Amino acid sequence: MESKIIVVGAFVLFGAILVPAISGAFADAPAETEVVDNESVSISTASWEPVSKSSVATQFYDNETVYSNGSVVAESNYEWETSNGSIRAVENGTLEDTDEVAITYAYDEGKSDWLNAGSSVLGLLFTIIAIFSLIAGAMTLLVAITGIVDNAGGGR
Repeated sequence: MESKIIVVGAFVLFGAILVPAISGAFADAPAETEVVDNESVSISTASWEPVSKSSVATQFYDNETVYSNGSVVAESNYEWETSNGSIRAVENGTLEDTDEVAITYAYDEGKSDWLNAGSSVLGLLFTIIAIFSLIAGAMTLLVAITGIVDNAGGGR
């Protein structure tokens, strides 16, 4: 009987370790990096022009390439803002206001909205399950050890 209780206790303790590991991995799901090729943007020196993914991206990278009339534009002729995915022409550069340029850029879209909303709730649920599993496992092992000690000492 005691061996069954010890096995059950071991499984419960294993669950108490496994559940937080799973919930931690789920909460830290990586963002997916996407690349947009040759997106057309009307560039200006007066204002920043957002790219099409500026409303859904969580991060932009500093690896953009801008083309004008099929040729690569030197970075000294434009500014690329990685915090919000916007571009503008610099004054006295080769680009003129309202020039159409094509930009290739990379961005992270992040987790989907349902995953962002659910990860904190699921993380809390997994934590509660882990705490109860740990308590149940400790109690089961305590009962098993007490029973073994009682039987070894002559019992009641």
